Amino acid sequence: MNILPKDILRKKKFTRTEFLKQPRLPLHIVFDSPKSAVNIGSLFRIADMVRASKLHICNSHLSPPNRKIRLTSQGTEKWVEWQRWDSTVECLNYLHSQKIKICALELTTQSKLYNTLDWEFPLAILVGREDDGISEEALQLVDYACYIEMFGMGNSLNAAMACSIVSYYVLEQYLKSNTFI
Repeated sequence: MNILPKDILRKKKFTRTEFLKQPRLPLHIVFDSPKSAVNIGSLFRIADMVRASKLHICNSHLSPPNRKIRLTSQGTEKWVEWQRWDSTVECLNYLHSQKIKICALELTTQSKLYNTLDWEFPLAILVGREDDGISEEALQLVDYACYIEMFGMGNSLNAAMACSIVSYYVLEQYLKSNTFI
């Protein structure tokens, strides 16, 4: 068994021009108050992986161009549509005005296991930073909340890791009755 070289992997992809014309998954990823450029870079890669509509970076001084974001994102920040917001509440209010349902990826008293939800599109997944999660103001604006069950001693995963699991699951659910690939 050998690792596939980049030129062979590239042949299986759209050209860069074709890629920009491809439809997007009706999924927005919203990051509430990130402190880590590495986590932001990881969310760019996740948004690219599922071909999300947009990544929203809220209430943070960190955004591209940033060396750590670029290194972690592996260049995907060039292909993912993104927007920086001064306020998470402002971002969520905008998404609601666009008729986008918002799901908090957070442990709350009303959270449901992510793989038991009936996902509605268009959708936004709201992710908080590890140390204090999603702000109370932002939580008041979500339509529902989900969590990933943990079987070990930890209570939760890294924000980017959790977002990748739920985003890919959302993609799979969307593709059961829609197509965009």
